[in-house]
Amino acid sequence: FVLIDFKKRAEQKRLRLLVSDTEKKLDMFIKAYPNDGTPPTEDECTKLTDDQVTTLLEAFDTEAGKSKLPRIQDEVPKKRATLVKRLSYRKGKLYSRFSKAVEALTDQAASIMNYCVSAMKENDDELEGLIPVAEKRIEEEFAELLTDVTAHINDNYPEGVTGLDSYDEGLPEGIPTFAEYKEMLKTKEEEWKAKNKEAIPAGIDRLKVNYQAMVKKTLNAAIEEAMVEIEKDLSDDTVPYLEEGAMVQLRAELIASAKEYCTSRLDV
Repeated sequence: FVLIDFKKRAEQKRLRLLVSDTEKKLDMFIKAYPNDGTPPTEDECTKLTDDQVTTLLEAFDTEAGKSKLPRIQDEVPKKRATLVKRLSYRKGKLYSRFSKAVEALTDQAASIMNYCVSAMKENDDELEGLIPVAEKRIEEEFAELLTDVTAHINDNYPEGVTGLDSYDEGLPEGIPTFAEYKEMLKTKEEEWKAKNKEAIPAGIDRLKVNYQAMVKKTLNAAIEEAMVEIEKDLSDDTVPYLEEGAMVQLRAELIASAKEYCTSRLDV
């Protein structure tokens, strides 16, 4: 009995990497777009970004298709929606590359922090479906989240976290500074550790139910397989003192008796 489908977990990891890699490809497109002295206008930047997003989503759909990730097709739409949302946060960043205005940097800081807040909410959704787990797993999830958003800031904001600290004050209401965001993550981590402990009893109950269902399915399959073998063995048995007609009738009776017995043992 295998409690964890390792192939499914491998596909889930691949799907997460596909989302991350697609984001990085758009980031690299934005960072590497050449400036030949006549940078694109805001409208041109929007079209260039939209076209690139379309291309990247087409590639994602291919790599996340049924032939590549057959075990987790039910999870792909949600991850795709997450990817689309994350890519949307990059809109305007190509134009921001060519703008030196403080206003543009402040707007970019707001966009960056909106991304971070969204990532935190997505992390909540992931944990909701994971618990109960080892407490270390929760710590790892939050450590990975902080690493990911820090890398996003360093890759997408001038001078990275250091630069953001200079422009994330006075953001629109509801958008935290990065310092406030890190404190929010600490609070969230403790909240999820408490929720995880509360979820353990129900998790054990689910495990028991699933295990009983597996045992029932395995035993029923064994009984049905045995019945097939019994019928096969009886199909050509003969008794020297019985004529063919009587033997056929005897076989039928024996098979019927065996089926009745086996059926009585099935747990339906």
